[in-house]
Amino acid sequence: MDRLVITSEYTEYVGLGDDIRWLQVLRPFITVKALNVLDELSYHVALALNEVTGERAAEVLPALELLCLQNWPAASVKKTRTQCQHRLLLVL
Repeated sequence: MDRLVITSEYTEYVGLGDDIRWLQVLRPFITVKALNVLDELSYHVALALNEVTGERAAEVLPALELLCLQNWPAASVKKTRTQCQHRLLLVL
């Protein structure tokens, strides 16, 4: 799988994303090159990616080249971008 889109568009559940362990959810998607996160879920994914440090950064989405976080400030994912071992384009 090259592209992955995560959205809460099709659910009425309020607070979706609060109790999800995002790093565990993303870990199986090692071949994803483009990740697009929509709605308020972009907040949760950005926080999870910012928690990744050191060698763990290469384990979570190692092939990622494009990260799109809807309605999320660039400063919030600056740390994640600097930890990537390869070139990563952020679209916010």
